[in-house]
Amino acid sequence: MAYSVNFSQDGKSIDYTPAAAISGGELVVLGGMVGISKSDIAAGVLGALCIEGIFAVPKKNETFAEGLPVWFDADGNPQDGVAGSGAATQIGGDAQAVGDILLGSCVVDAAAADTCSYIKINKFDPRIPTFAGAARITKAANANAAVTESGVCYDCTVDTVVITLPATAVGLEFTVMNTAADGAALVEVDFQAVDKNLGGLGIAAGGDGKKLSNTKLTAKKGDFITFAADGTDGYRIKAIRGTWAQEA
Repeated sequence: MAYSVNFSQDGKSIDYTPAAAISGGELVVLGGMVGISKSDIAAGVLGALCIEGIFAVPKKNETFAEGLPVWFDADGNPQDGVAGSGAATQIGGDAQAVGDILLGSCVVDAAAADTCSYIKINKFDPRIPTFAGAARITKAANANAAVTESGVCYDCTVDTVVITLPATAVGLEFTVMNTAADGAALVEVDFQAVDKNLGGLGIAAGGDGKKLSNTKLTAKKGDFITFAADGTDGYRIKAIRGTWAQEA
């Protein structure tokens, strides 16, 4: 054997020397993951960051669903704390600015009034995509998806939001996600008059200009649907979570 692999650490914490002093419990972005300082670390002094574990993170005034990804909105308003000081959110569209961080997954449901959410950092359910590589846009009203927004995930936060897709063209792809509380919002995807849902993943094709709906009664926070355009007849379903009903 021409090489030797040696044990270094158990992987729950890593050594870290900050350029500027950080406080205990502070979030640190480490490339594609996040670390949390165990204690105060002075500038230029070796310390440690946790990269595994469950942490209580101050949250915004919204419900949290177990298993869904969580972001830290750096200027978000915590339910109990200083406005603008930062807070956890499951609405990815609210956490797209510089300084915002994808944290991990929620491990227990939380009511809107709860002050903290319990997050397993750097861990995600592979069945629930984070869409971390694409922009996320919060929508609280009906909207037309723009060709220039291809690849985004629209986070729909209120009841009766309709996202209308642009005319089909090869290469276009859009995701629509229901980020309201369970059973709180009807979210619909509409098509141009000569475009349709081409079906896929257990959903039958629809007619031209007929909507596809994440029904309010069965809706769960985090239900989503991803469409990819075929450039001729409409959009094919690429990924899906939850119950979506085709308009007759």
